[in-house]
Amino acid sequence: MSSTKVILAGLASCASLIALAIAQETPVANADVSSASQEIYEPEFFDRFAPNTARDMLNEIPGFSVRRGDGGRGLGQGGTNVLINGARVSGKQTDPLDILQRTPASNVVRIEIIDAASLGIPGLNGQVANFIIDNSKISGSWEWNTRFRTGLKPDLYNGSFSISGERDIMSYTLSLENDSFKGGATGREIVLDNDNNLVEIREEDGQNYGERPSVSANLTWNRENGDVGNLNAQATLFQFDGAERSDRFPEDPTEQPFVRDFLNSEDEWNAEISGDYKFDFWNGQLKLIGLQYFESSPFLSLVTTRRPGENPTGSTFERQADEGESIVRAEYSWSPKENHTWELGAEGVFNFLEIDDFVSVLNDQGEFEVLGDTISNSRVEENRAEVTLAYNRPLGEKIDLQASVGIEYSEISQDSTFRRTVTDPGTGLDVVEPFSASQERSFTRPSGFISAAYKKSDSMDIRMKVERSVGQLNFFSFIGSVDLQDGIDRAGNPDLVPPQFWNYEIEFEKRFENDSQFTIQFFARQFEDIVDTIPLELPGADLSDPNRERGQGPGNIDKAERYGVDVDATVRLDDWGIKGGELDFSFFAQETKVDDPLTGEERPLSGNTEWFSFVGYRHDIPETDYAYGFFAEYFEDSPQTGLLQISQFQWSDPFIGVFVEDKDFFGMNLDVRVNNLANIGEQFDRTFFDDFRDVPGVSQTREIRERRFDQVLRISLSDTF
Repeated sequence: MSSTKVILAGLASCASLIALAIAQETPVANADVSSASQEIYEPEFFDRFAPNTARDMLNEIPGFSVRRGDGGRGLGQGGTNVLINGARVSGKQTDPLDILQRTPASNVVRIEIIDAASLGIPGLNGQVANFIIDNSKISGSWEWNTRFRTGLKPDLYNGSFSISGERDIMSYTLSLENDSFKGGATGREIVLDNDNNLVEIREEDGQNYGERPSVSANLTWNRENGDVGNLNAQATLFQFDGAERSDRFPEDPTEQPFVRDFLNSEDEWNAEISGDYKFDFWNGQLKLIGLQYFESSPFLSLVTTRRPGENPTGSTFERQADEGESIVRAEYSWSPKENHTWELGAEGVFNFLEIDDFVSVLNDQGEFEVLGDTISNSRVEENRAEVTLAYNRPLGEKIDLQASVGIEYSEISQDSTFRRTVTDPGTGLDVVEPFSASQERSFTRPSGFISAAYKKSDSMDIRMKVERSVGQLNFFSFIGSVDLQDGIDRAGNPDLVPPQFWNYEIEFEKRFENDSQFTIQFFARQFEDIVDTIPLELPGADLSDPNRERGQGPGNIDKAERYGVDVDATVRLDDWGIKGGELDFSFFAQETKVDDPLTGEERPLSGNTEWFSFVGYRHDIPETDYAYGFFAEYFEDSPQTGLLQISQFQWSDPFIGVFVEDKDFFGMNLDVRVNNLANIGEQFDRTFFDDFRDVPGVSQTREIRERRFDQVLRISLSDTF
């Protein structure tokens, strides 16, 4: 670990020591403690931050960390640990954080921080933020963000506008927004051969641009009889364009410099509509939920090489991907006696992914010609049903217990049509012929959890959870693809099975009388059938040929594990002589283990974060409308380990930014930030092998790259009405 990393990790550790040093066994001063498992934050608590939206208020809750659902496996239990008026948001593209971003801060009545185990909402864990929102008055918010960076066009079209209100029994929030971005970096890459001799120097410039406009509506009905209904709808366009120019200078004096260009683009649209209705039924309450999602994503990648005195060469990979998800769910909850809650849940899900793709090559006439044996069509479908039963109750005055058991049944099918080149026995000519493959499998998997929250005192909580869960497969892993930038064909794998895991967590939360807070969580996870890159047979391969070409792609590995620690803290500095000062820090570290599918040797899981550290400081100057601050963050990932290459991405130094804020700039909020003060570089180190890396005597080529992307100036204006 470099000295820079040690310094940054040390800053995080020092912050934790400060938090521990000011520990006192007293309740929180400004956040009311209304019950054994609940803290209340009134709007006045956030006045010094001058928040525009409810999301701004969420960001300033001491020691609270948002845990988003993975968004992958139905609606199920759990999800993001944020509630709106006591309920989960029944959506996937629209989650509670999106709704908070569209809700003016003036509409927030209060925020309740609750232990999940006391709520009776299965699957939530740790702290949960429940926002009580009143949209009875018409109000709204808007935000305009601009970004400027050397060598790139200004990003001037990033912003949002939302309006909320109420009419009769219906409240509503309507929103328009565009999440645009412009990125890029330039630098040098060197290429070394098997003996570490310099082969080539490359001067590279990579840029990417994107626009993501969307429109959404969130409607809620509160009937006089207590029934509550919600309807959420969102439609989004996503346009992405990326380009990389590489000017290459071979060391061999017999070779001339040349240029390689890589382009990729995507023009996606997606839409989701979801809703739920909750009403009294029998001796309890029944909640009916539905969701429909569809996405269409045409994708193109193109690579060309131009050498002096030669016709350009190149190829394209084009893919049309359509995917969708349909969900119906019912949740029936009842309380046979006070503080004892049961919930019976049933869910049905249909998912599909359909892909058409092909490869084209540039011929001598300068036209792209489709390769007939690369045309393919594949469709993957999953039908899944799940039933769960959850129970929630207190154990005495200080412990809340929640437990759930469930079982799911799923059927996964795949139908694919490929093309292959064969020799016609009659003419002796090569011809392209189609061939098909189909497969259907079924799985039955148990799931469940038990969690508990123990309130040791008014200022300290301990939470524990043990969980058995089933992971969601990425349907793209079933279907092969082509990476033109790296020159790698990735085979699909129709034999993938859903991964499963045991998850163990224990969390300690300490609150202090000056609104400082310290949370530390220890976790461990044991995987079964985890998905990683393994050797695969290519479609149409002759399995009797011992010299046949092998492919690589996603596959299941029997077992893996990870364990680590996650720390979050907020330290208010008023008692240290800095009125309005606040120090935030986060530190995450984990170790992962898996047996390599080629060598059998133990190694880390590919591309996982090994550690991450963040330190931030904010000072709201008392009796003024001004604030300023800074932040620094750094991380280290494990190598991305494939069969034909091993790569590692890393920042050269910590990412540092500073900001100043005027909370009354002609009645608006002005935020000016300068990021990447140290002008860090994106470092990328990749080793290619000319065969699978376990083959004796395999030769390798190494690429070492560092690109700089200069400072970024960000100016934001926002307001409410």
